[in-house]
Amino acid sequence: AAYQSTKWNPLHDVESGVALYEALLRSVEKQESLKKETLDDGNVFPAGDVDKTSLGDLMNRQLLRQTIFPKLMRVLSQWKAELDRTGTHIEDGLESWLLPWMPHLNHPAILTQLTTDLKRKVRSALSCLSRGVNDKTDFLRSSVATLRPWRTLLRKETVYDLTTKYITPRLVK
Repeated sequence: AAYQSTKWNPLHDVESGVALYEALLRSVEKQESLKKETLDDGNVFPAGDVDKTSLGDLMNRQLLRQTIFPKLMRVLSQWKAELDRTGTHIEDGLESWLLPWMPHLNHPAILTQLTTDLKRKVRSALSCLSRGVNDKTDFLRSSVATLRPWRTLLRKETVYDLTTKYITPRLVK
């Protein structure tokens, strides 16, 4: 219910959102462990009668895929690359609010959908840096900080294309 609230903003409530999800996950795992011990020790049900869908799987499917992920995607689609007050970094960079969720978003369907939008937003951030950061050293640092967290998720060709299109031309001027 907290994740469905209009008050939960994945962009600004990163730590509390991830902490709540991980606490729920630990609680579910503990309950499943206790349930398994009870079933193993008491032989309450024959092994073939136990429901194969774990509470953790249900939580992943219901809470993560149907509530948290859509909200993250909505924020990602609305996110606009803008420079911060210093004029050298991206305000609320993708890595600051999306990266903490990545260990939990490890389903192929989720990653495929996320990667498409993420590429577009990283491109937008690099373009914003290229247009707005005058100092080459600041530009390079910020560009690397923007691109580095996503190098394992994005294909090598994509990282190469982004680098050659947005970073290299600025450095040779």
